[in-house]
Amino acid sequence: MPNTLPGQVDYILAIQKLMTKYVGIKRTSEGLSSAKYKLSRLVTTLNKSRYESLDTFNAYHMATLALIVTEDAINSDSIGCHYKENSCKEQLIC
Repeated sequence: MPNTLPGQVDYILAIQKLMTKYVGIKRTSEGLSSAKYKLSRLVTTLNKSRYESLDTFNAYHMATLALIVTEDAINSDSIGCHYKENSCKEQLIC
């Protein structure tokens, strides 16, 4: 059960779902770009209210870290068990 009041957004759950959907083991350039855009907007939104509660403070830092991970995934080749669907040969090395 989320720790939110009626009308509030559970930012941490939203970040977790976004990262799982777009920045999980199987990635696409389009999905990574979409995640970067959504996370950038979320970081901007949370930055305005990050000191209002511990939940928004934590969500702001979680979103910032998720954005860093996403940007690195965009700029990196496939490695280990994570790979981009549209990268060369789609090799998994586990």
